[in-house]
Amino acid sequence: MKTLKNLTILGAGLLCAGVLALPASSSAVTLSADYSTEGASEGFNDATYGASRKTAFETALANWSDILEGPNNVSIVVQAQFNPLGGGGILGYATSGSSYYQIASGEPSTLYGPSLAKAISGSDMNGSTPEIYIVFNSDIDAGAVPGFSWYYGTDGNPASNEFDLITVCMHEIGHGLGFSDLINDTTGAWAAGLPGIYDRMLTEYDGVDTYTPLTSMTNGQRYSAIRSTNLYWGVPDVDGNGTPDLAPAMVGYYGVPGEMYAPSSFEPGSSVSHWDTSFSPNEMMEPALTNGQGIHDPGYAVEAFEDIGWVQADSASPDVSFPRNVSAQSVDIYEDSNAGDTTVQIPVLLGAPPSGTVTVPFTITPTTTDGAEEGTDFNVITPSPLTFTAGDRVEYITVEVTPDTDYGENDERFVIILGTPTGGTLITAGFANMFTVTIVNSPNDVEDWSIY
Repeated sequence: MKTLKNLTILGAGLLCAGVLALPASSSAVTLSADYSTEGASEGFNDATYGASRKTAFETALANWSDILEGPNNVSIVVQAQFNPLGGGGILGYATSGSSYYQIASGEPSTLYGPSLAKAISGSDMNGSTPEIYIVFNSDIDAGAVPGFSWYYGTDGNPASNEFDLITVCMHEIGHGLGFSDLINDTTGAWAAGLPGIYDRMLTEYDGVDTYTPLTSMTNGQRYSAIRSTNLYWGVPDVDGNGTPDLAPAMVGYYGVPGEMYAPSSFEPGSSVSHWDTSFSPNEMMEPALTNGQGIHDPGYAVEAFEDIGWVQADSASPDVSFPRNVSAQSVDIYEDSNAGDTTVQIPVLLGAPPSGTVTVPFTITPTTTDGAEEGTDFNVITPSPLTFTAGDRVEYITVEVTPDTDYGENDERFVIILGTPTGGTLITAGFANMFTVTIVNSPNDVEDWSIY
């Protein structure tokens, strides 16, 4: 699937890219619908689908209102409509317009979208103009995608030939709330002259021990970073003071920076403004949604929103079930025969601190193609099972990579499979139980040559 800025092209899966606004402290933030641009008998006013569309859309708005709060009591207006967008694969698109603001109580020399700026400052900076605009494709119900239709239910269980409207709505609203970058993808410059608050959370990881914020880069370096496949949200506790060095809400909660979608071939509308597709289970803010899938849980994005200025509410809607129970991200390890063995700690995360001891067994297996062999290519130092004591959210599987001198080999991979956890009161079925470790044949790992 390829996604263009603020719209989505249909492929194996679908998703919209868009905009939304979230809350930020301990005051109520209400997201409300504006259907004023709809005709009398079309879209949200359609005699057949209108009522179901409104129910789905307003459920998505209510979910976000339940999840996040703001420092001020404000109303975020989301103008929405259904229009015929044809059968080219567009489910919908969203925007917050072209206005971004610097605010006195925000980060200096940093731009905020209208929703977040309003929630933090308490000032309606864009006046009577809605903070978010969303358009959905009414042709989906008219057979634009043969055999497929919208799913307007609220339970997150679309059939395999349906696209879940609530998931698309929440994804688009997420972009409007600030999950979107302000980088010119053709030059690497800041598109509006200054970085957005979202951009300040982004770093490039060198695969070893260095995270470089995009805000400290030249335009050329930033241009490369957004195509590097090594773009992350935040920086771990590198300086050892007990607090993540950047994006403390997301990194502090999950114990590891979040990988962003940054393929080597830049995809406008998908790259940078989404989590990477390696997350398991799939995240709402990934760049693609498979038909037949409903995701009403913002997952990792909730803590990311806290990092940019929103505040997580004390309670969440019954429709939202976060955080994840057990999770781990796929990782890359770079081998370098010139540097010797490389040791990496891979975090395994519980969704919240357990009330008692929890054990999580794991097994190791090479992939079918280009499989890495334990004992030859790597060794796992940590014995199974992992043990989490009461209050302990993060434990690590330590892997030692032994470089070889086969300089022309392909990258090698093995899979760590998490077994069924036992103990405690937190863990239930349905966790992410498998992730891939890739041993990358580093560009530095080349045969030494001499010149006389």
